[in-house]
Amino acid sequence: MMVTSPPQKWFFVSNLEERNRPSTGMRYEIQVLNSAGQAVGCGYVDDQSNTLEIDGQAIPRAVIEAAREQPVGKGDYVDELGNSVPLY
Repeated sequence: MMVTSPPQKWFFVSNLEERNRPSTGMRYEIQVLNSAGQAVGCGYVDDQSNTLEIDGQAIPRAVIEAAREQPVGKGDYVDELGNSVPLY
């Protein structure tokens, strides 16, 4: 019997510049990506948020923390553990 692992989950996380924030406190953007690297959902968190749900999918806390580690105006592709990954 062959055991298969669940599909890899990919995210793009960023620390938004002030002019690009949807509201004052929402500094961090998290995008859920499909297998082609395209955003299929997007959400925002502030400095205190520990949870986020995008289109019914709970975003792992490690992904939220990865967004907080980004320099202002920068972003990175990460997996569900918050580890930086080359998308392709």
